[in-house]
Amino acid sequence: MKKFLRRTIPLLIPILLLALFSRVPLAQPEQTVPEEARLVGYYLLPDELVPPNWESAENGWEEYSSRIAYINGLERILLPQTVLKAQKDENGQYRFPGPEGRRFFLVQEQNMVDGNPEATVELHSDLSQDRYEHGINVTENSTSYILSGTLHYTTPLARIEEQSWSPYYVYQSSDGTVYLVNEGGGTTGAGGITLNTKYSETLGDQVTRKNILDITVNFSYVPHLKQVTVEQFTQGQQSITTQTISVQQVLAGQDALDLTWEDHAAYALVSEQADDGSITYTALTLGEEEAVHTSYFPLDSGLTTPCTITIG
Repeated sequence: MKKFLRRTIPLLIPILLLALFSRVPLAQPEQTVPEEARLVGYYLLPDELVPPNWESAENGWEEYSSRIAYINGLERILLPQTVLKAQKDENGQYRFPGPEGRRFFLVQEQNMVDGNPEATVELHSDLSQDRYEHGINVTENSTSYILSGTLHYTTPLARIEEQSWSPYYVYQSSDGTVYLVNEGGGTTGAGGITLNTKYSETLGDQVTRKNILDITVNFSYVPHLKQVTVEQFTQGQQSITTQTISVQQVLAGQDALDLTWEDHAAYALVSEQADDGSITYTALTLGEEEAVHTSYFPLDSGLTTPCTITIG
């Protein structure tokens, strides 16, 4: 009996210490294992914008489910899982309260069409989309979704090689709730981040489809713009007209500059003027389709807001 006690006491000490110094009880039979939820994308924040006490009830985080953990492989306990739920705005977009980050995730909505339930998938994004292939590679039993986007940012954040990001995982539960968790790790450097996940659709207890979600996020450091000028020219390089939009106008809410081609115009030159005196030029040519260019103006946080320039 004494030998048994000597072997058992060292194993019990870590469990007893956890009970004494942690708010997490050793057994919570009233809690349940998390319901099925699928990983749908990212909510991206530069590390500088993550408050030290963000994951708290005061900031909207709440206990939504529990997860299983083990102590020394012996005692199974249930740890509370705190999440931050997204809220739908007046435009039907899911947004998270708290520090302003950048969204990049897919949400599945259940709608009634002719009296029958029908699922639709919608992208919620603050990134520029390099590629969004919705429902590519559709087969009888699976669908693949491929997304690739770029997050543009500027000073006072660091250059790509030095800037650190917190990519929070975004989930959608089976009841439609969209939320993020304080997981996902961090990333630094120019390599960007990728996510590949698989999830199943079920009808009753039967799996009807096995879907694939493939996400890539790239980071792009851009100049700290103060204004953008659009100048139209003739084929003989004669200037016809000039329009300018400033950072003050964009921050006041003007997110687009819609122009028309002047008579005899052959091309336009977009000049992006930065605070450091540098100028970036982009040429737009007259064609059958509208000419489009997007400039990214700075926010105080170092994130940017886009302004789309269209000449048609």
